Amino acid sequence: MRINTTVNGEKRQVDDVWEGESLLYVLRERMALPGSKNACEQGECGSCSVLLDGTLGKNVQSFRTYLSPWSAHAPGAPSVVAQSGVAGTLSVSVSWNGATDVASWSVLAGAAPGALSAVASAAKAGFQTTIAAPTVGPYVQVQALDSSGAVIGTSAVVKG
Repeated sequence: MRINTTVNGEKRQVDDVWEGESLLYVLRERMALPGSKNACEQGECGSCSVLLDGTLGKNVQSFRTYLSPWSAHAPGAPSVVAQSGVAGTLSVSVSWNGATDVASWSVLAGAAPGALSAVASAAKAGFQTTIAAPTVGPYVQVQALDSSGAVIGTSAVVKG
């Protein structure tokens, strides 16, 4: 079976879909859209909910569906991974699951954990943002910034 659909404003086509595949499976595995999760595997927690034209669909009920703005401050610190990039850069990937106030990221780097300075920044780009930062030392730390530029979270220092 072929599915033609529009997801987040982008037209998509998926071929050879078995009639028994769930919408969640098709979105996550066939379309590489991991936004909906399979947490409880029962459909009771709401993490697998998918909005269809702004609603959950006819006769679908979920106590976890909200159609209003919300914000959250994630516990802990942002997660960061740094590895060798291209042309003498470090590829720095950062995420902070649940933090809705993050507007941008600032990358600090240096030769020692106590000697870091800002080397790059980027706007938040979805769940995970990858930033190409100049290689100024093997140690990297990332700061989460809100829309006014204030630091709202800082990652651990990692060696790239």
